[in-house]
Amino acid sequence: MRRYRPLKFINIMYSIFIPGIILTMYIVYKDIKNIWAIRFVIGYVVFMMLFLVYLVGSIIFKLKNLKWKEIKGRLIKVFFICISMWAINILSMYLIKGEIMILHNLEIPMAMAFGITFWDLVGAPQR
Repeated sequence: MRRYRPLKFINIMYSIFIPGIILTMYIVYKDIKNIWAIRFVIGYVVFMMLFLVYLVGSIIFKLKNLKWKEIKGRLIKVFFICISMWAINILSMYLIKGEIMILHNLEIPMAMAFGITFWDLVGAPQR
């Protein structure tokens, strides 16, 4: 049985992504001002943006093959996950800082909800 080729590509991309993020965090934390370190960080940022475009593009491409009922169910799941994560964020900010900011940081729970809900479409073969 043949292994699914894009899954191998994603594994290679993640094997570049994880050590790269560790090295970039080290360079930024230690404030290394070497020309090679700056070039590495800039190149890594470009790599991350291209990788993000690939992931979003593959999700959109695979969404075309899903039935509307399944897409609707996933969007409802995104809504409920987003609302619950947003409520947890508001509650934790109230408990830690003592202030309520309702419209603050809505994009992070929304992005995480989309990521959690549509993650299976990234490496899965088309049906």
